[in-house]
Formats: sequence, structure tokens, C-alpha cells
Amino acid sequence: MKNQKRKNVVVILGMSCLLVLGMPSHVNAEADKEYDNESISVQYVNLGRTDAKISISGRNASCYGKVSSRSGRSCSLTVTLQKKSSTGWTNVKSWSKSATASCEIKANYTLSKKGSYRVKAVGKCEGESRTQYSTTKSY
Repeated sequence: MKNQKRKNVVVILGMSCLLVLGMPSHVNAEADKEYDNESISVQYVNLGRTDAKISISGRNASCYGKVSSRSGRSCSLTVTLQKKSSTGWTNVKSWSKSATASCEIKANYTLSKKGSYRVKAVGKCEGESRTQYSTTKSY
């Protein structure tokens, strides 16, 4: 009888430990899953895709930017060539354009200083705005 009680107590304690140790990770995983779904990304109603690209050949930087409107309404685009400095990124040259439905800028710039460069494209449509950066290229 004593042995049976001990076995029952051990089994109950063992199962209690499994439940207590197993529950928090399951609860936390569910909470994390819900949180991740809420913070995935911003949804745009009017603003479509925004692109930024750069290529460098010799001293010539070819800068490209594009924005599209999901709603077919007017949009604007500003493409900025940036040079990396010790404190961050410095604007070198900017081009802007507005159009209906989509807007594209292709521009060339002659580089005067060696360094790392990128293109920043800021697309806007009906109060929505998105900034896109190209990869970094060196001259």
C-alpha cells in the first residue's frame, strides 16, 4: 500500500512537472506568432512598387528609379544619388518627376570623387510614401 502511494505521488509529480514546463513555451510561441502577424508590413492602398538601381562604369554613374500607382492616379518620384561619408550618406544630385499611373527616372552623373555610392528613390502617391535604396557600388 505504501509503495503504491509513493508510485502515485511520483507519477502525479512527474506529470505536473511536464505540464508546468511544457506550457509556457507553447503559450509564448502562440503569443509570438500573433505579434509577428500584426507587425509584418505596411499595406499600401495607392502606392505600388518602388525601385532604385545604380550602375557605375568608369566615372559615369547611371541612376534609375521607378514608382507605380495601384490606383492609376498621379504619383511623384525623387531619385537621389548619394555618396557614403564618415557620418552616413551625403546627397550628391537629385532628379524629380511627376506623372499619372507610373513615374520613371533614368539619369547619368559624372563622378568626381572615388567612394561608395547608392541611389535613393522616394515614391509618393495619394499621401502614401515609400523609400527604396539601391545596392552600393564603388568607383
